[in-house]
Amino acid sequence: MKTPALFSNRLVESLLPEVLGRRYQRMAFKLARKAGHRCEVTGYPYPPIPPRPGQPEPVTPLMMEPRDSDARGRPLSPKEIRARLTEEGVTPTTVRVLCPLVFWSRHVDLAIKYGRGELIFAPWMTQGETITVFRTLMIASVQAEHEPDHPVYEQASELLDAVRTQMGNHGVLTEVLALPDDTNWDADAWLNAVRQLPSRERRLYVERFARHLRLWPNKQTFSELAGYWANNAHAPEASTDPDSRDNQPTGRWVRRYYPILQNSLEQPKGKAPNHH
Repeated sequence: MKTPALFSNRLVESLLPEVLGRRYQRMAFKLARKAGHRCEVTGYPYPPIPPRPGQPEPVTPLMMEPRDSDARGRPLSPKEIRARLTEEGVTPTTVRVLCPLVFWSRHVDLAIKYGRGELIFAPWMTQGETITVFRTLMIASVQAEHEPDHPVYEQASELLDAVRTQMGNHGVLTEVLALPDDTNWDADAWLNAVRQLPSRERRLYVERFARHLRLWPNKQTFSELAGYWANNAHAPEASTDPDSRDNQPTGRWVRRYYPILQNSLEQPKGKAPNHH
């Protein structure tokens, strides 16, 4: 995913948890099970979250998005998408499930509206790379609670904030988006203004200026998923089955690779690490 999608089909909002309420998990979990509890775009594993107090059934973190093409891969117009969803309902044929970070990157206007992220200036990263960096830093940040002697984990949380404040501040964004100096930056207002431009002017403006923007997810919003990502980044196939006795995620992400990193750091300069 090279760049985030600024505008969403109105139908997408109707499938949000905030709109569907308690019905959301009932619908999304069926789709997630059909998809093997993985994001249908990236393949990233999202095993069910087991039941807990106040939550009698397992739930899925995956988000629902209307499919925008038919079974033959032909793109569908917004009108056709709505007609098919109205006629067939929410099924694996009409709706797919996505990683939350991918989902909000594909619907920036909704991400801004629901506080899921902010726009930053980062042309040196694709949106896919931005997602990877964010998720990696979130995973590292939660390790600080278990590994307080490693300052790099604590620095991860600070870096999450630094990216947002230094690459998404008023001065940077007004300049790179060719806005007047006295403009009070407001992402929602800016999106509404761009949306109202004639289609040709909107396309030219996005290609020249807005294509340098990326969506930086909100640290607080996704804090509950940080530990989940750490546990499930390398989850085995068995863990995608909520009925399996082996439904225990493996491979705590940072801990798995830290010994390799530590070993490399301890090697004399110029000497290759010994992996035997």
